[in-house]
Amino acid sequence: MERKYKNFFSKISKIKSNIFDEIIEIVKENVKENSEERICIGYDVEGNGIMMKDEEDPIIFHITSIGCKVEDDDVRITLYCNEDYPSAIDWDFEDCGDIDAMLRIYDAVYYHFDELDEDEDDNKED
Repeated sequence: MERKYKNFFSKISKIKSNIFDEIIEIVKENVKENSEERICIGYDVEGNGIMMKDEEDPIIFHITSIGCKVEDDDVRITLYCNEDYPSAIDWDFEDCGDIDAMLRIYDAVYYHFDELDEDEDDNKED
């Protein structure tokens, strides 16, 4: 059997772009202009957070929080990795090539703001 080669690169790039665009829209809808929101991903337990593989290094980073900043209608997403460790770094989300990590970041951002909306709705009912 001879199987034809399939190139998935363009599909993966499209998925990555769609995830990124959706996160940007969520941040625009929920963070006021010229302000910043920090989403913490419970890093009170060592190893907690979102694991992200570096394509160029055999290192696994733990994303422990996500910075969502809106300045003059521009949105910047920063991934804070390995916080509370000497090797703490911040990493521009656009540099993230790990699709699984990107999906988890999307989930974290979506559910963070969804819970805030629910809390506001609960307070209105009281």
